Amino acid sequence: MSSPDDRRSLEQLVTRGFSTDLTSVSPLADDAPVMADRYGWPIAATEWEAFGRSREGQTVVVSLGTVDPADVLSGLERLGYTAPADDRAAGGVWSGSSELVSSIAPGLTPLLGSVAVLADDGLVVLSDDADYAAHTVAVARGEADSLTDDPAVTAVAMQLAGDPVMVLHRGERGCDATSLRTASRSDRAVAGRLVGRGPALVAHDALGFGLRVGAGSELDVAMRFADDKDAAVQRQVRLALTAGDALAQGGTWEERFSAVEAILDGRDLVLRLSSDDRAARMLSDLGTGGLLFASCPEPPPG
Repeated sequence: MSSPDDRRSLEQLVTRGFSTDLTSVSPLADDAPVMADRYGWPIAATEWEAFGRSREGQTVVVSLGTVDPADVLSGLERLGYTAPADDRAAGGVWSGSSELVSSIAPGLTPLLGSVAVLADDGLVVLSDDADYAAHTVAVARGEADSLTDDPAVTAVAMQLAGDPVMVLHRGERGCDATSLRTASRSDRAVAGRLVGRGPALVAHDALGFGLRVGAGSELDVAMRFADDKDAAVQRQVRLALTAGDALAQGGTWEERFSAVEAILDGRDLVLRLSSDDRAARMLSDLGTGGLLFASCPEPPPG
């Protein structure tokens, strides 16, 4: 159990992470104080976490770092999770009903409903579905396909390897995430005119966002295209779109970025968008709905 001072320090850490956007994609950040207090292991002491979502379910894999797997297991047992028949510390799924999770603390993420501990690997798997947790364990063991088996996704991830926060999308999901389908009729009309001024937007095979925060904030956006020629053309297209109105965002791109760089690496295009504001929150603000990053055709205004 954490002391009041420990809890206060953790809450302050979460607040600072939110203000700089470094925790915006973490589904566990808001629950970090409760997890330290009730589950007995602090997220702040872990090494990294990876959140994945598909049509079949969602999951978080946490690398425990300095956290002892035994502390995770004892917390699950103390809280009343149903232990697996075997492999309690080797990938078996501990089950907690929705009633159990809500009784631990109101509003806890449903990802704490199913938990698997791989003690030898220093990993914990969390999911909102027991079968999906078991599938994730198989992925972690190399017994099932993972997102990194897609070479386009792997290539984009390598372009963002130095960023502490990363979001990756396969081609179809990248299209959905950057679509202007929900934008206003006028924004979609302007988008059509902007795109019509030059070469067309080309679909990317994978899309990734990486965030770095120092004195300011920097968003790296990596796109993989079908070939070098497409990437070279898209460099000019995307640079042209960094000027003027920030459609579906408000204001102008010039108000948001202090510098823009477009780097070609074979089939990959990386946009480096810099802001002098450490709290610019570019990942959460620009990670969806931006024409600058879009690839899929937009419906006509209607």
